[in-house]
Amino acid sequence: MNRPIDELDAAHANLEEAKARYAAALDAVMAQAAQTGTTQFKTDRITVSVCSRRSVEPSRFLAWVQANRPTEVEPMVRPAFRRAFLDGLTWGQGEATTADGEVVDFAEVTEYMAVRIR
Repeated sequence: MNRPIDELDAAHANLEEAKARYAAALDAVMAQAAQTGTTQFKTDRITVSVCSRRSVEPSRFLAWVQANRPTEVEPMVRPAFRRAFLDGLTWGQGEATTADGEVVDFAEVTEYMAVRIR
């Protein structure tokens, strides 16, 4: 009888092969899109749309908005402080408590399963 970990290992091997085939097929679709100018490809089970993503460099965009549209800027908590705050909380009986003993009702722990595949 196979152990669940053996089943996972076998499924992972199949997944890696499927990922490689998928990547090659996707590259072929993108090449066809570049050659023909087509932006969408469909079958009964899959639709591939060639899209573009707009983005900005966050710090330079913020500086521009502060200079040109200051009313469009909202304060936010720095991610490093958020991590330090969460790391400093004591968790017990469904409550989160700060080092000063303050119970905070805006923090929670979410349980999940992590799987790392090598």
